[in-house]
Amino acid sequence: MKKKKIPKKAVEPLMETCEYLSKELEKPAPTIFKGFLKLMNKYADYFFSQPWPEKYDYDEATPKRT
Repeated sequence: MKKKKIPKKAVEPLMETCEYLSKELEKPAPTIFKGFLKLMNKYADYFFSQPWPEKYDYDEATPKRT
């Protein structure tokens, strides 16, 4: 199986999210980050099924609820 990589430009926002969640959940940011990585690895078919976008668009990436 080919090793999957998160683009460098995605790591910084992910770490910022982990730091925010760390304050909210009172858990260490590295622990949260490690949990995200485990999920991404577990569901690699989803996270790595297509190339990562050049620019993140929340509306495009978020399914609409009905």
